[in-house]
Amino acid sequence: PSHNLLGVPISVVDLSLAKRLVAAASQQSGGYVGVCNVHSVVSAGRDHELNQALAGSLFNTADGMPLVWALRLLGYRSAVRVYGQALMESLFSSLETRRHYLIGSTETVQEQLVRNLGWQFPEAQVVGRWVPPFSGELPELPDRVRMEVSSARPHVVWVGLGCPRQEKWMARHWRALAPAVLIGVGAAFDFLAGTRHPAPGWMRRAGLEWLFRLGSEPRRLAWRYLSTNPVYVCRMAAQLVRERPRVRGRL
Repeated sequence: PSHNLLGVPISVVDLSLAKRLVAAASQQSGGYVGVCNVHSVVSAGRDHELNQALAGSLFNTADGMPLVWALRLLGYRSAVRVYGQALMESLFSSLETRRHYLIGSTETVQEQLVRNLGWQFPEAQVVGRWVPPFSGELPELPDRVRMEVSSARPHVVWVGLGCPRQEKWMARHWRALAPAVLIGVGAAFDFLAGTRHPAPGWMRRAGLEWLFRLGSEPRRLAWRYLSTNPVYVCRMAAQLVRERPRVRGRL
């Protein structure tokens, strides 16, 4: 099941179900998965291509407690947070999705990420990786990379280009990389490589991860949060007022 939050379909899945869905899709026709937070949901209301990309995914997880709280208030009592790092760790540990390909971030981060994943998940394989050239434009999919992915046959292609670039990139190119499943995980590359530190558990559970990240990268993130968090609160409050009377304990 899923529910539109500000026009973006967010699925009610936990890690176990997400893992099974990705494994099944990687044996069929492929696709891509969105990992959504307040920033991506609000941005989708301003960016038609991003909105269409999220609408066309296999499913979108709630990577942020504000989305989880909204789903619960709308009657989905089983809604839980499924964030990029946890999804990546879960699929690397799965026997059904052993083969992985990495796209995004930097050469330094990818090298450390491959080392860390090799120590933590010795049964999994990173069968290839690509660092797109740094540019403000959305990178194309070079024939060399497409052929490498086809030859390596990964179950999952991890895309760390940041929102909204990774969602748009996956929507444009997933068919050329099928049956691999593409998953956009944003900062998970940095967290698992150890080049950036995630927020403490209590802050993530309290929905304060944004505050931790703002303190870590104020120049980069201040405008993002100022331009999206208040919009999310106001628009979601209006949606809850409209829809709450129809809630009848969905799950």
